[in-house]
Amino acid sequence: MKKRIFAILLAMSVMLSMAMFVSCNGEEDEEEEEIEINVTVRVVANDGNVLVDDLVVKLTDVPSRLTAFAATTRALDVMELYYAHDDGFITCIGDYQTKVSVANEEDEEDEDEDESEDTVDYFWEFSYNGRIGDSGSRATYVNDGDRVEWNFVVFD
Repeated sequence: MKKRIFAILLAMSVMLSMAMFVSCNGEEDEEEEEIEINVTVRVVANDGNVLVDDLVVKLTDVPSRLTAFAATTRALDVMELYYAHDDGFITCIGDYQTKVSVANEEDEEDEDEDESEDTVDYFWEFSYNGRIGDSGSRATYVNDGDRVEWNFVVFD
């Protein structure tokens, strides 16, 4: 009798384990569903130089939740443009690199002597479907037909 109860419990635990395994695999497939989307990417420098002009990038076999950052880097790869980023913030595309001046006491003294050497701060501004991004490009997810634009602008 004990052997029969043990065999039944063993069989039930194997079936339960298999059911959990199948259930986990089903959830995993849903999360990793791959889709095909078209995203338009445009990159413009502050001097009017258009680095990427409305490139429609057809992205296939991508995760269902693709970020604007990932779409941009894929477009830049297609165009063979050099780019750099710091934790998701684009810092350089082509020859246009983010520049931020740091004010210190020496700079303040030099400023009085020669104002012609004023520093100008530049950065890459991200917009999504015609609006400046409310969140960063790594937190903005794109859908089929969306438009991602980067402008190299002067910080006021």
